Amino acid sequence: MLSTTMIAKNYHFKAKPFLFDFLIKNNFIIKKDSYELTSKGIKIGGKYHSNEKGEKWIVWDEKKFHNTINFFKLEILKQYHIATIDHMIHIDNLDTILQYGLFSHNNPYKKIDISNKEVNSKRIKIEPIYHKSIHNYVPFYFNPRNAMLYRNQQVFGENIIILGFYNKIICKDNVIFTNSNAVAKSSIFTNDIT
Repeated sequence: MLSTTMIAKNYHFKAKPFLFDFLIKNNFIIKKDSYELTSKGIKIGGKYHSNEKGEKWIVWDEKKFHNTINFFKLEILKQYHIATIDHMIHIDNLDTILQYGLFSHNNPYKKIDISNKEVNSKRIKIEPIYHKSIHNYVPFYFNPRNAMLYRNQQVFGENIIILGFYNKIICKDNVIFTNSNAVAKSSIFTNDIT
């Protein structure tokens, strides 16, 4: 059982104001003199914990609370009007994606590589959150109209397509976000969707 603050810390986002506001808005807790559980909050694994001083606070069953965290992440995307997460491909790769799914850069089924070779050599860089090579991730965009699209349209013309995936894909484990191209020196890495 973990407190709301510890749950937020484990998922790498701020409890206040984001998670607490979400829990209040969705009637899982209410704020009086202190935070109190509602019957809806109890259904998703909320309980009270107290110490020897008589102080009490809300704790959550992390397994039961996991779906609530995913709902929270989707609410954040909704605030920014993000309905899809987009992935750019060459049209010749579409049939293998439909058959086998998406893979990171080392895709054994890729027919045409649209990556920028100069940038690609820098993607062996290790990201600071989960300490994996950037090549181990499938790149998605919140806005596909970017420098990569422009460059690929110059090279491949109309053979570049954008696949839109439901935004709930960000609820997967080990997702990271950057504020720009992941290999840029100024890029900031985070797994905090807020």
